[in-house]
Amino acid sequence: MAEIESGPDLLRSLGSLLSRDRDRVGPSVRGRRARERIERLAQQAPVPLPGLIEEILELARDGMVQTNHPRYFGFFQPRVSLASVVADAIAAAFNPQLASLPHSRAAAEIESAALDMIATRFGMSTEEHAVHFTSGGSEATLTALLAALARKIPGYIDRGVRAAPADPVIYASETAHDSIVKVARAAGLGGDAVRRIRATSNDALDVRALAEAVADDRSDSKLPLFVLATAGTTVAGAIDPLAEIGEVADREGLWMHVDAAFGGIAAFSPRTRRLLVGIERAISITFDAHKALPVSMAAGVLLCRDRPAVESVFDLPALPYLPAGARRSKDPFRASLPWSRRFIGLKVFMTLVELGESGLSKSVEDLFDRGRDLRELLYRRGFKVANDSPLPIVCFTHPRIEKGDAPAHSVARRIWNRGRVFLSDARLRSQAVLRACIANDRTDRADLDQLVSEVERSLDECAGAGATRETSGKPAPSRGDGHLHPPRVTEQ
Repeated sequence: MAEIESGPDLLRSLGSLLSRDRDRVGPSVRGRRARERIERLAQQAPVPLPGLIEEILELARDGMVQTNHPRYFGFFQPRVSLASVVADAIAAAFNPQLASLPHSRAAAEIESAALDMIATRFGMSTEEHAVHFTSGGSEATLTALLAALARKIPGYIDRGVRAAPADPVIYASETAHDSIVKVARAAGLGGDAVRRIRATSNDALDVRALAEAVADDRSDSKLPLFVLATAGTTVAGAIDPLAEIGEVADREGLWMHVDAAFGGIAAFSPRTRRLLVGIERAISITFDAHKALPVSMAAGVLLCRDRPAVESVFDLPALPYLPAGARRSKDPFRASLPWSRRFIGLKVFMTLVELGESGLSKSVEDLFDRGRDLRELLYRRGFKVANDSPLPIVCFTHPRIEKGDAPAHSVARRIWNRGRVFLSDARLRSQAVLRACIANDRTDRADLDQLVSEVERSLDECAGAGATRETSGKPAPSRGDGHLHPPRVTEQ
């Protein structure tokens, strides 16, 4: 096995990337400098593998935001367990074909076990329901929408949306993720099929407005089809009233789908499971293991109670080039969009088994505890918390931001450029806020304290820069294109 003698060294190097020892979260190599290093490597080809690995690891350390760092408070991106990294390497080394069960029996059974470990948290099982891995939330939601079309529109399987007796309508809160628009386009319905429903003061879908919209569309000879409820909106972490939406869906004959890509994390602890009351009324659910559990991308999951509807969309007759004796009901390609697909489930399985039941519950509860700690710390230091989410997502502002002395985007940009902490700015109910999402179970109170200290420092700097401009009458000099400009988190 001489060809993998460098494996342990590589494993140690990768393990060091997952540690919390490095001080910087933001990149130290940006823009043109990063491109120059990459171009130099390309021009040197061929490069011996050991040296190439070292170059790439160094570029990854210096040229990217370190999402594994406990002071990364950006998007829904948890740390990655070493078990997940090892699993991805094993999956790549064996490169199994997941289309057909007989071709990769062990891989298929591992995936089934991992999916059952997730499905049971949502009251489902792989034996009775359609549960499979996806590339992420968009594919999972698209699959659910296609299944809804197949169930609700006779003739859809052969004729597509041409078979619809009227224009289908999708309902989603104005705070729901915009991927629903892409999904509607991909399904052939077009973006106009999505009807946005107003949100309440706590950023959740207004159930009364939903019922009124459905009634209006029926009177307008449209076909109310699909309602998307969200368990953890992108900006504010709001959880829609799932039980009440389920009542409307049952009464109106709508397919209820829940986007629990991040908020589904609450299902993994007895202490937090109550936050998802009503999710059992959903016909289908999106859950992203790569947003809620310490596994690498991509590891999305679709869970659907109507297995026949899903299979009706993707199933095909027996094909001559598949191994004989394939068990029709179990072949993964027969119940999902991809044909050939990566062995996604290994990293989820290994991570869940390594953590165990108690370790997983503690990991989830630690995130919720740190969210509570951050809110309390912000209150004590004179900040205002702008959202009311039970999830570990904290949107906050400060009197200086509200008065315009220190714009939220400028505060975030200064923090980015120092590189010690990562957070984003966002628009919440037309208000500019800073947003911190705690998805790393290794984030501790010292990390939270440094986050707040970095924000306070940037507030002072912005206020000082404003005073300088006011005194001189000239704009402050540009920081140049070598500095980072953090993206705003938006719901629309």
